Amino acid sequence: MTDYFTDVSALLAFVLMLYIVVSWGFGQRHTLPLPPGPKGLPILGNFLDMRAARECETLRTWRDTYGPVVHLRVFGRSYIYLNDYQTMVDLFEKRGNIYSSRPHLVMNDLQGWSEWFVGVLPYGPELRRSRQKLHQFLQKSVIPDYRQLQMQSAYKLAE
Repeated sequence: MTDYFTDVSALLAFVLMLYIVVSWGFGQRHTLPLPPGPKGLPILGNFLDMRAARECETLRTWRDTYGPVVHLRVFGRSYIYLNDYQTMVDLFEKRGNIYSSRPHLVMNDLQGWSEWFVGVLPYGPELRRSRQKLHQFLQKSVIPDYRQLQMQSAYKLAE
């Protein structure tokens, strides 16, 4: 009887391990193709390629081999390295508004926060105006103007 349970538990453990390995390899499919990069080991990915002593040399070699944008995978997580100043300027300054916005959350709409709360405003002219207003009223030179209001509120609280 115990041999039967040992065999069944070993079979279940094998099936579970097989499921984990298969889902690890096939579970993370991207709709858009990733940039070129070096092939990594299973599970570890490119972890062993990234030695701290020679990381700059490795990245320079990859830039020469794969181009200015390199894709790495370390422990199942994808990383994109930008190895060229001009590429960084193109992606972050010229097309930065594509990447800079916040996600749209329906709950913020339902609570009415989407129109006025600076923390959830999408990137654009409205956010810039709101940040300018915040800076105008919260900069260091304006803080002494609030002293009288703070003292009045403190006295009211103490009563």
